[in-house]
Amino acid sequence: SEIESSVIIPVFNQWELTRACLKALAATTEGKAIEVIVVDNASSDETPEACPILGERLFGKFFRYHRCPTNRNFGPASNLGAQMAVGEFLIFLNNDTVPLSGWYQPLIAYFSTWPDLAATGPLLLYPESEPFGFTVQHLGVFVSPLMKVGHLYEGISVDCALAKKRRFFQIITAACMVMRRALFMETGMFDENYVNGFEDVDICVRLSSKGYRLTVNPDARVIHHTSQTPGRHQHEEENSQYFAAHRLSSLVPDWHLHIKNDGMFLRL
Repeated sequence: SEIESSVIIPVFNQWELTRACLKALAATTEGKAIEVIVVDNASSDETPEACPILGERLFGKFFRYHRCPTNRNFGPASNLGAQMAVGEFLIFLNNDTVPLSGWYQPLIAYFSTWPDLAATGPLLLYPESEPFGFTVQHLGVFVSPLMKVGHLYEGISVDCALAKKRRFFQIITAACMVMRRALFMETGMFDENYVNGFEDVDICVRLSSKGYRLTVNPDARVIHHTSQTPGRHQHEEENSQYFAAHRLSSLVPDWHLHIKNDGMFLRL
């Protein structure tokens, strides 16, 4: 295939965000062999009219818009996009992200550097307009001694040395996640029992327990507005119960290890 990567963007309303995302994506991947697949979860705003027009204008024949008759949520919509994709790599991208210049190539290059790499993603930053503007939203996920997950060093300055270090994790976020399509399919895709949460945690745990590694690339940067999807946190309880029953036993606390590797200690 002439396509290296398939960018999969599930959307539900929020057209302004999707538009900004698509424009930034086009500007930062010019000349790259990518296709863009937008899976629309039955948006009721201007998305169905505006998205196919803008997508075609920006990406030509390498743009596909698929509209679902009902809202299938993040996991099923992403799986659908993956099944439509032809690229060697899948890039799952939230529509509330804005890729910054130079984000793409480092992510793809990582896969030839580490053969045991299952997935990678960029450093995710809060937008400048936020009170915590241009600080780190995501550079990897830690597992606490109480088996809770959280974003390591969330809120530190993007220019801080801790933000420039590469680490390996059990979990990274799917707000922007790159994985080989063959591996994604072989792993069984996103588990569709979750509703807008934990899908990424779940697939990362499955990959980690098979001996694969996951990492975030500090050379790639993407702005993330975070949790813009309506109803994003409505199913936390069911999601975490399902996760606890199916995957929790595969996780290992590692918060103290990340902190120790950075020359600090965790005190409770």
